[in-house]
Amino acid sequence: MNNKTFWFAAAVVGLICGLGVSAYLVMHHYDLMHGLSLGKSFCSLNSHLDCDAVNTSRFSEFLGIPVALWGFMTYLVQLIFLFGARTLDNEESQWCKRIFFYLSAISFTASLLLAAVSAVIIKSGGLMCMALYVVSIITFASGIMLKSGLPKVSFLSDWSRLRSSYGTVAFLAMIPIGSFLANGMLTQNISSQMDKLKEIALSEWSQNKKNEFNLENAPRVGSPTAPMQIVEFFDFQCGHCRRADPTLMAFYNANREKVSIVFQSYPLDPACNKAMQGTGGHGLSCPLAKAAQCAHGQGKFLEAKSWIFNSQDRLKLESIQEMATQIGLNKELFDQCLNDPNTDALIREQVDRGITAQVQGTPTLIVNGRYLPGGATIPVLQKVLDQLSP
Repeated sequence: MNNKTFWFAAAVVGLICGLGVSAYLVMHHYDLMHGLSLGKSFCSLNSHLDCDAVNTSRFSEFLGIPVALWGFMTYLVQLIFLFGARTLDNEESQWCKRIFFYLSAISFTASLLLAAVSAVIIKSGGLMCMALYVVSIITFASGIMLKSGLPKVSFLSDWSRLRSSYGTVAFLAMIPIGSFLANGMLTQNISSQMDKLKEIALSEWSQNKKNEFNLENAPRVGSPTAPMQIVEFFDFQCGHCRRADPTLMAFYNANREKVSIVFQSYPLDPACNKAMQGTGGHGLSCPLAKAAQCAHGQGKFLEAKSWIFNSQDRLKLESIQEMATQIGLNKELFDQCLNDPNTDALIREQVDRGITAQVQGTPTLIVNGRYLPGGATIPVLQKVLDQLSP
């Protein structure tokens, strides 16, 4: 394999990987933004490596289109020119190599800017995003190597030729046109509904009764002085709560300095919720709420919450001890807490807050004391945050 063949193969493999990664990020972006995610991204590992936070930040879209979708279309067009460089006659092959080089340079520059935004502004990165940065490096290096040895042609000469090369312009136009069309098809139904939902939610939220809670020792992420204070009432056996959790956490991680979330158990179970009397309820909701409260006592509420939601489809009473082992709780203290009447009292206090707030189902979000309808979707949350912290 000669040098040119190696770099051609490297570019092809890189672009195919880029298409796959960017396609995943596009679909996960839509799921997160519209509250459709069934779980957090596998590459959301911690606060410093969080694909979901990056994929829902205000920098995740350009002209209303996911950045990952722009990337997908760019990789596709690059692949077209790369094969043109391989299959066309000598002059056209050289032209395709130079266009491929220019596209790879633009892609590489964009990757540098996005990496800087992630590190400096969002203060979080993602493994999938890093994979795309690597793809940009590989394609840029391939572009340099494939262009080397070609007759020297200035950028201005290539620009002049491009203006009269309608076929090349048509292929390049696939990037913006394809991005807009794909985005339109993917969001056509969701977008119109979401615009109405945002306006209705904001209007109702601003008019709803304000609740005052004492949440001093409750599980929380973010500062109690953040402009946007969210109280989430949830049930660990609620499927909607499981789907809302990655969306809510991604929104927080993308806006850490402006958002705080307090977690309040509201088991849909008459065993510990007097508002549920006369209903069958979720049989494990109360024990799971106690288990999470006891994990909170050891500083591991978030770990317990994630473990329980991720295991929701296979939960049984014995799962509580399995959870304690896997997230590293002190078993003796944990068991003592489970049997402590004060733990039951703490769950009843959380339920009473939910009853006071007139919680009708889970998840229910109270933002700055007022019920926020549709609050489990990022566009609605962002609309409220924009008003609270312009």
